Amino acid sequence: MKGKGSDAGRKRPRLSAVKLDRLIAEALVDAYGDEKQRMGFYTMLEDHLAMPFKTDLLGVEVTVQRVDLTDDDQIVAVCARGRLRQAIPILALPLPDPPPPGAEWIQAYRHADALREPLRVGELQGEPGGLDGEVLRCLPAGVLVR
Repeated sequence: MKGKGSDAGRKRPRLSAVKLDRLIAEALVDAYGDEKQRMGFYTMLEDHLAMPFKTDLLGVEVTVQRVDLTDDDQIVAVCARGRLRQAIPILALPLPDPPPPGAEWIQAYRHADALREPLRVGELQGEPGGLDGEVLRCLPAGVLVR
């Protein structure tokens, strides 16, 4: 977190769009339909994001204990401070500096959310023309669907 330790003020490394697209493609392998694609991202976060980790929410230090899915199919980070718990949408979760290992999956999910135009599967993987020409579209909820 900023202001603590020797990493204070250091900029977080940003992943290239190509790297983020590759992560998205990896999360969406064999994921047909929005529910399975959301589960693809959820699984990658659960498998790769090092938890617990600390971050600041509204100036208060909290511990991100785990990721979860809500009843309305949002991926959330379950944050704790003492006995209090709050689910924060992963798209809105502020990351500490330096970010925890596996935070690139949060960046990839955010990148997918920002992609508001149709993409071809191969374009996500950096291959011209696509693997099979299948078109993906991104919904405002941040889920890519076929």
